[in-house]
Amino acid sequence: ACKTAASFPEMGESFDSSLAPAAHSSIQPFSPVTEPFIAASTSGFLVVFKPAGMNSVSLGKSNAPDKDLVSWLGSKFPDHAESIRLQGQTPLRESGLDRNREALSASRFVRELGMLSRLDRETSGLVLFATSLESFGRALEAQKAGRIGKLYRLRVGQLETERRGDPLPGSLPPRIEPQALLDFVSALSTANGAMSVAGRANGRVGTFINFDITSRFRSFGARGARVACIQPEVSGKTHKKPITAIHTTHFSIRGISGSFGKAPSEGSSLKPAIIELDASIVSGFRHQIRAHMAWAGFPIIGDAVYGGYPASRLFLESYGVELESEGLSYYYNLY
Repeated sequence: ACKTAASFPEMGESFDSSLAPAAHSSIQPFSPVTEPFIAASTSGFLVVFKPAGMNSVSLGKSNAPDKDLVSWLGSKFPDHAESIRLQGQTPLRESGLDRNREALSASRFVRELGMLSRLDRETSGLVLFATSLESFGRALEAQKAGRIGKLYRLRVGQLETERRGDPLPGSLPPRIEPQALLDFVSALSTANGAMSVAGRANGRVGTFINFDITSRFRSFGARGARVACIQPEVSGKTHKKPITAIHTTHFSIRGISGSFGKAPSEGSSLKPAIIELDASIVSGFRHQIRAHMAWAGFPIIGDAVYGGYPASRLFLESYGVELESEGLSYYYNLY
């Protein structure tokens, strides 16, 4: 994660292009939000909340107007969109990019209104936008250097290690064993263990239990609809060559937040526990957190693609952004 020295100003302060933040009450994890809203701003950057079920960018003619975050921002704040378009016509040499990259970044800057990262349609949470081409170029350089961090909250449901999800198809090896997570789940598998865990801070562990999952990725399945994880040290031929970049997700187990479903066997009083975790990534890949948890045998609740317990939504939400670049250092957490 990035070091953070200053937070974004309070909502309404230093808001570029006179964008006024939407009024909203204090957001709790996985609140049933149906409309986007401006969460915060500062000179050069904007933080927007995307609800679950909305695309980050337009999918073309099949996408209804205002049903993606970029279209929503452009329609709600046309003056802001026009400012972005005008800036894109005169790329800034001081943006720190070479000419070719500058031209490409200017095109993307205009097309996506300065969006710096995307979220899956099913994932809710914060998306960072640049409001000037200069800040966009600086952020791209920070992103390349691993100085933009994204924080997520997620929930998985599991009772015991023997009842973990299926191995992740196409992955090498098919499953990994994050020992810290397995030990925590093992403690939940017995009544005494569950009471011991739940008894600490009302279901919150006193000291967060941390573990990392690291892999390369490759597209897998029909039309590459999902991804498979390849352990960095694993060599061997695959049908599709994995990308060379290595991606790490840092997880922290926050504790348990209740239970759901039926007991696994007759006469048992135990129900599957909902385990709540935080995750942080720097250089993200499509479905990274979802695939990493499924690879460990603990798919996220509501993740139909990777075998999660059925639910009304995907329990994955981006709640924090951190950015550090030369001359600036910002962060914003939704809760």
